[in-house]
Amino acid sequence: AYISSMVPNFQDAEDILQTVALTIAEKYDTFDPSCSFLSWALGIAQNKIYDYFRKQSKQRKIKILDTQTVAQIAEIFEKESSHLNEMRYALEFCLGKLSGHWRQILELRYIRELSTQRIAQQLGMSKNAIFITLHRVRMALQECIQKRLSAERNHL
Repeated sequence: AYISSMVPNFQDAEDILQTVALTIAEKYDTFDPSCSFLSWALGIAQNKIYDYFRKQSKQRKIKILDTQTVAQIAEIFEKESSHLNEMRYALEFCLGKLSGHWRQILELRYIRELSTQRIAQQLGMSKNAIFITLHRVRMALQECIQKRLSAERNHL
């Protein structure tokens, strides 16, 4: 996602991704396990993206982003990626705490993508009851996720 957000051409982004993957494989023995793998891999991606824009600049005379700007964008991306992972883990935790009935309704609605009318028919409930239940589930998940993220931040 980082590469495709930085490189406008899909095919070029795919080529860079392949180059990054190859470089990671070739240089894996130089990776320091005490450091963040994501930071290390993003550093490699940054360099390959910078090489791409340098090459494009020579071919098309376009202005390229300087190294500092690319580094700042990578840092923002890494922070956002980390935050999304925290949220995903919190969501998984909170989903595990839901009752079987609530999980069933969520699965029917969001995984099987059934309409509320179809869920109501399948479960022998009114459409309004399904709306209310979905609202309660969303509120419970939102509260649980907020508490979980807050607790994780307090432990840091």
